[in-house]
Amino acid sequence: MTVFVLGQLCHDGGEGLLDKVCVIQADSLNMIQGGWTAGSTTSETSCEAVRQSCAALVERLKPIKEDLEDKSGMVAWSSLIAQATMASVNLSAQAYWTPDPTSASYLNYGAAVSEVEVDVLTGATTILRSDLVYDCGQSLNPAVDLGQVEGAFLQGIGFFTNEEYTTNSDGLVINDGTWTYKIPTVDTIPKQLNVELFNSSRNQKHVLSSKVSSTHVSLHLLQEANATITDGGVATDVAL
Repeated sequence: MTVFVLGQLCHDGGEGLLDKVCVIQADSLNMIQGGWTAGSTTSETSCEAVRQSCAALVERLKPIKEDLEDKSGMVAWSSLIAQATMASVNLSAQAYWTPDPTSASYLNYGAAVSEVEVDVLTGATTILRSDLVYDCGQSLNPAVDLGQVEGAFLQGIGFFTNEEYTTNSDGLVINDGTWTYKIPTVDTIPKQLNVELFNSSRNQKHVLSSKVSSTHVSLHLLQEANATITDGGVATDVAL
């Protein structure tokens, strides 16, 4: 996001710009308060705050850049910053941004098909292959979104097939440790896991037309498989 916005000040589009700009973490030293991160909104709130900060820097630096270009043509980033320093331009910026409730009301779409092998003697299940497609709008960072979708899917597998806590007559949880409460492990991952992000149409109300990559859609994908297994059905292929 930093290069995306500040790159308009560079003749090369901002190549190597991240080595010359410092983006620091948000903590109580540089920002008194922080926005909420529920619903996997951290990416879009952080990106929009960075975009606004960089936009403020561009507004301050652009007049200096245009003046230097009129005098000497193409301007290097180092020359621009040196001139801005001499002119006592504030070269730091911060922004606080949280999404408007109206812009956060939208639908995410996802679908998946899995091939599941069930041992009818022991009840053990093995997910041989899963194919997922998820709607992220215009993805801000495909690497992050892919990780979110994959993690959510594994979380859903654990939630619906492995994890179950029981209570005694006093209402106390019996499954209070990993010996009795089984979370997903590396063996839970499908033998073949394919994820594709679907870039839907642009929406001006979203941060660069993006959508959050959350867990709720992927969690739903395991319900049908769970019903087939727990109801005693004998099946080697379960379509989700």
